[in-house]
Amino acid sequence: MSSIRASVHQQQGAFAIEMAFVLAFLVTLFLFSADLSQQVLNRAKLDRVSYSLVNLVKERQRFYAEREPLSRADFLQIQEIAARLLHKSTAEEQDQFGISVQSLVEGTQVSFSKTFAGDTPCVPDNNISTLSELVPENDAGKRFPLYQVTLCMTSSSWYDKAIGQHLISATSVMPGR
Repeated sequence: MSSIRASVHQQQGAFAIEMAFVLAFLVTLFLFSADLSQQVLNRAKLDRVSYSLVNLVKERQRFYAEREPLSRADFLQIQEIAARLLHKSTAEEQDQFGISVQSLVEGTQVSFSKTFAGDTPCVPDNNISTLSELVPENDAGKRFPLYQVTLCMTSSSWYDKAIGQHLISATSVMPGR
């Protein structure tokens, strides 16, 4: 009987130590999950904004006096709209995202981009010229224009630091009318 009491008496601190390890693991797991969910929300926001911007660029007839080719002034307007949609109003906040807009009109490619976080370029996964097979034709054989908008943001999450990635990007491609 005394050996049982001695054994129980020696085990009293073990539960507290095990509980500390389990709680530390659960708190780390919770913070990691919250961090990942924040990254998913940021990616979803970039996807929505890039899709909205490519639709704006696509609607050349309504918004840009039926001009199909992109100009530098058009790009600056699109950049300003992107900043507003991403809630980046100050110059410091605007340095946190980059944008690349490309068009392919009658075989001619035009590209504009804005760097971010110093001199980090915002580069789409695929150049628009490699997507030329997506360009539809009308009955008369005229090829429609193709537009691509890519948005990039820096990421400050623990997960991205763990895998060595600090960039979130979203690309949307759309043929014009």
